[in-house]
Amino acid sequence: MRPVWIEGGWVQATGHSSRTIQNPATLEPIEVVPECGASEVSRALRAAREALPRWRALGAAARAEKLREAADAVSAAADELAILSTRETGAPLLDSLDAVAVVAALLRKSADRAGDHSARPAPRDTPPSAAPRVVLAGPRYPLIDLAARIAPALGRGETIVCRPTPTAPLASLALAQCLAALPAGVIGMITGGDATAAALIEHPDTGALAAPSALAAHRRPEVLIVPRDADLELAAAGIAAHRFFDAGQRAGLCPTVYVEQPLVSAFVERLHSYLAFLEIGDPIKPVTDLGPLASATASAALETQVAHALKQGGKLVLGARRFQPWGLMGYFFQPTLFTRGRLEARDLEEQISGPVLAICAVQDLAEALAGLLGARGAHLTILGGELERVLAALAREAPGRLRRVAQSAAGCGVHPLLERVAAGIQEEAQSPFVAGEPLCIDIEHVTTRAPWWFPYAERRR
Repeated sequence: MRPVWIEGGWVQATGHSSRTIQNPATLEPIEVVPECGASEVSRALRAAREALPRWRALGAAARAEKLREAADAVSAAADELAILSTRETGAPLLDSLDAVAVVAALLRKSADRAGDHSARPAPRDTPPSAAPRVVLAGPRYPLIDLAARIAPALGRGETIVCRPTPTAPLASLALAQCLAALPAGVIGMITGGDATAAALIEHPDTGALAAPSALAAHRRPEVLIVPRDADLELAAAGIAAHRFFDAGQRAGLCPTVYVEQPLVSAFVERLHSYLAFLEIGDPIKPVTDLGPLASATASAALETQVAHALKQGGKLVLGARRFQPWGLMGYFFQPTLFTRGRLEARDLEEQISGPVLAICAVQDLAEALAGLLGARGAHLTILGGELERVLAALAREAPGRLRRVAQSAAGCGVHPLLERVAAGIQEEAQSPFVAGEPLCIDIEHVTTRAPWWFPYAERRR
């Protein structure tokens, strides 16, 4: 059974039930981890409590140096961490490598901030906890979820006990060993499900709690848009890269793409051809574009959601079935494309977690968006076309709410959608309720092909 990380070393948890971690692509067992109980919870929290004064007494500069050592260790172990993460989550290997790079970057950013004596706390900074902080990681992007929550806290001089997501804890346990440069007890990593989480939360030594909240699923919706004058090749490749990243399991991204007439028919045809050539299979292979869904439950739920959407008037173009590519027995779902009629504003909240794309034709993009958005906010990604026409119409309907953001296709080395995931986790953890922010409409205009788009066979590490 896999040991857990307590007091700066590996500890065998005994006398408890266990959980077998399964590869979602092959359904083969990877490793067995313990369901930690009161003994491991108390031991990890006691170690974190005893380490807290020593960790803070080091001072900001020394803590920053320790965090840089930890970031270097993460970078050095990138291949090992990425392979383990891919095997337990089903994320394509290149995406897992990017996730590890984001983890190292988060640690370095916290080190830089901790070591900058001239930096003042931001107005929304979470104050340091006076007792060990407990971190419960979310089910998607487990390494990034952990790092986004622990890196700022470590920089502030806190000690932490983490419980990785129960379904994919192995890479997180390996990450703990990369943090061995930190003094013993500063980080604890124990595994388990709801009972372990409850024991951590209810323990008298627990200070602050960092965990995914219900708000995470209700961030401003992300909407993909194709104007009538968009380039078909750019639009098809960009839509596929945004919507089918991580097999479409990114929370908050509206599954419906708004396409302006008269481009709809030609765009659907080009997108159909593009999706048919995506590489679907074992995510451990660097050429794989789409891996499996996270679980059997996710696969069954997706099939039900797609069937419901089609019964509501959607017209199927491609996919909508579970399948096993190349003999793999995992939770794979065909890339799915269908068209649908006019949507209401509430449909922006629709969550279809999987490689599913719906096309909604609109006569006038600006008018349709203004009606949909109303008094709410959103992140609009516009693929090609003339931006000023859309902006002018939106500005009339939403004065003072538009905010231009940098184009994500600007040649960065790490997947920008993973960076956005990390930023969203930290923003939620710092201040989920910020007056006025939900009303902002971010405009991202994509005009060139990005190096992180499919096909992954052409992408360099």
